[in-house]
Amino acid sequence: MRMKRLISITLALVLVLGIGMTSVYADGWGNGKVPPGLAKKIFNDTDAFKWAEKAIEKMFQKGLINGIGDGKFAPKGDVTKIEAITMALRVMGWEDDAKVITQLPKQYKGDKVDKWAIGYVALAYEKGILDDVDMMYFKPLAPALRHEVAKYVIRALGYEKEAQKNMNKDLPFVDASLVPQGSVGYVYLVNDLELMQGDNQKRFNPMGTMTRAEMAVLFSRVDDKVDTGKDRAVSGEVTRIYSDRISVKVKNKTETFDLDSRVRVYENDKRIDIDDIKIGSKVKIEIKDGKVVFIEVVDKIEDDKIITRYSGVVKDIDKSKPYRLAIQSETMVMMFEVVDDVEVIFRDGKGSFSDIQKEDEVTVVVDRRNRVIKIEVAKKYVKPIENIKGYITNIDLGRRYNEITIDKKTYDLASDAEVKIDGRYKKLSDLKIGMYAEAELEDDVIVYVDAENVEKTVKGEITNIIKSVEGTSLKIKENKTNKEYTYLIDKEAKIVIEYLRNAKIEDLRKGDKGEFEVQNSVIVEVYIDTAVEVKEVEGYITDIELTRRYNEITIDKKTYDLSSDAKVKIDGRNKSLSDLRIGMYAEVVLEDGVVISVDAENVKVTIEGEILDIIKDNLGTTLKIEEDDTDKVYTYAVHKDAKVYIEDLRNAKIDDLLKGDEGEFKIVNNIIVEIYIED
Repeated sequence: MRMKRLISITLALVLVLGIGMTSVYADGWGNGKVPPGLAKKIFNDTDAFKWAEKAIEKMFQKGLINGIGDGKFAPKGDVTKIEAITMALRVMGWEDDAKVITQLPKQYKGDKVDKWAIGYVALAYEKGILDDVDMMYFKPLAPALRHEVAKYVIRALGYEKEAQKNMNKDLPFVDASLVPQGSVGYVYLVNDLELMQGDNQKRFNPMGTMTRAEMAVLFSRVDDKVDTGKDRAVSGEVTRIYSDRISVKVKNKTETFDLDSRVRVYENDKRIDIDDIKIGSKVKIEIKDGKVVFIEVVDKIEDDKIITRYSGVVKDIDKSKPYRLAIQSETMVMMFEVVDDVEVIFRDGKGSFSDIQKEDEVTVVVDRRNRVIKIEVAKKYVKPIENIKGYITNIDLGRRYNEITIDKKTYDLASDAEVKIDGRYKKLSDLKIGMYAEAELEDDVIVYVDAENVEKTVKGEITNIIKSVEGTSLKIKENKTNKEYTYLIDKEAKIVIEYLRNAKIEDLRKGDKGEFEVQNSVIVEVYIDTAVEVKEVEGYITDIELTRRYNEITIDKKTYDLSSDAKVKIDGRNKSLSDLRIGMYAEVVLEDGVVISVDAENVKVTIEGEILDIIKDNLGTTLKIEEDDTDKVYTYAVHKDAKVYIEDLRNAKIDDLLKGDEGEFKIVNNIIVEIYIED
């Protein structure tokens, strides 16, 4: 499928059918001779773009770009986002994979994607060229900005991690501040790899668009540096030129290649005829479908690939990190470091590095640091049997399929899986949640289960009782570990409560203590001991809360439930709960954590000192007093009916008090009830 153009659907169909070249060439050689006028240009609108013409013709010859029909290329046209990712996929050799995909990723929420482009968007997401943010906001027909194209290219090359490491790099462009922060690493790498560079004024123009001519140059550079294994590229010295063939010396070995009838030849960025090539010239030739389609005469042969492929047989493999792999290619053994997230492809699907064995025939793809980033294995994937161990946390035996969950991970369960429980052969239906199981996983399906009932006795206290559609569950605080565990209680569980005949689940209460027999995470027997725990606590009352639903009392900042019929004494006299006051000193008795009696006393003190501050608010008046004997400062609330005596002032009131007044202050339960001020 050809890349979509914005001009119209008709032009897009022109690209797909590839008819743009029919107006340029004749029917072929016919007589087997190189035709005259071989240097005739392919497109009639690229004369003003000499700097891009070689790249345009090379990429056209390789089938990686097309014209728009009528012998035109439209070099000034803006490149859209969908065109940019399509080119990235083509240059990497992934177009065939894109063509068979018919659905967008479920994460895609962007603008409408034309039917022909669906596979390209989906594969770009799978390959990491587009990310989750792109899936939300992707606009396929919008012009691609230069910093976005940099991102697409670097991701396609597999340098995403390296880009992330370079996000804080200083860029060598005068407009570096215009590069979005999230694109800095991509722009840095695309410049470092000499794929996209600034203009003669050192501007990168990150927010600018890219023309089709610029795109051709960019992806021609990418193509030069990538060995995809799809079509062959060869560099060497010309030894002979025939009418329909060319012989080239490649690494001390002469090879002869058929010439395509439309082969294009360039030297010093200028188009020449094939008969202008001299014997002994150094050339780079591009081969498509077994024939030479493009030749460039160069000054010297350089191997500047950033992605290269090697094929051979695995001779050694280290599956512990850092991974290493040695392969033999002809008579040479090559050792490579392998990246942790290496992509491994078998003939019938993906595998992992651990699945590769010695003597496997492989093709490895290495990056510019000579690290293996992809391995293609020339055999079908045979997944080893995997052993799974853990507790069964769920079982679903349905009519259509079976599933078993072990330690919260769910697996398909074969209907004819062999089952053993406590050493005896059983049925799938005999498996229970809570059993400990050792299972064998073959091709992602469990085919064997060896399970055992798990029985234990838990001693502890019921901290909560939870009722749901599944039944009743108890949250139990274990005595030994002080940890809380929740267990479903079997509806037929045996319940024994001391001094209670025929006890039932409904008779259990929060706070009950005892022993709980648990089988496969389900309580089957309960034994409750009703012995009451008695405890005494004493200290100052710091808070009291009396409500209709519950009562609480706080002593020395620790809060306890307070029984509504608790016995109360204050200063030796029987009183009610409502007579208790904050600041009293109390001795309380608790049974099973609930206060059942309070013996309190009013705390009375008298201090002499000076008023340092008077604080008034909606709660009343508070005095800050510095005590004469200790020089310590205390803050007390003043009772609204407190008696106030000020020398030489009749009928004194709280409002008559002044900062600096000195005198005697009588305090009951931290509240001032009498004040005597000296003149």
